Amino acid sequence: MTTKIRDPAPVINTQSYAYDFANGTDTMLKAAGGHAYVFAGIGLLESPGDKQFALPPGVSGTSVTVVGESRTIPVIDGAFVDNFAAEYTHHVYRVAL
Repeated sequence: MTTKIRDPAPVINTQSYAYDFANGTDTMLKAAGGHAYVFAGIGLLESPGDKQFALPPGVSGTSVTVVGESRTIPVIDGAFVDNFAAEYTHHVYRVAL
């Protein structure tokens, strides 16, 4: 089993929360260990490019860690923006609750 699958397993196995980021991505929102996790990929029939994620109420982090990519994104006015370069691009984000 690779670490790319094994490491996020405890988060993936938690309850999902209903939240619509309404930005042309397919998402899954989870919470574990004092953090919210957003799993995101390009939505069906959507275009690559920059996507804005408005964080749900109760998520108060000032920066988002892009899991497995060694980078962070600032949260400005309760939202962050990231790029999806191709239709198969996906990211996992971690932000403090």
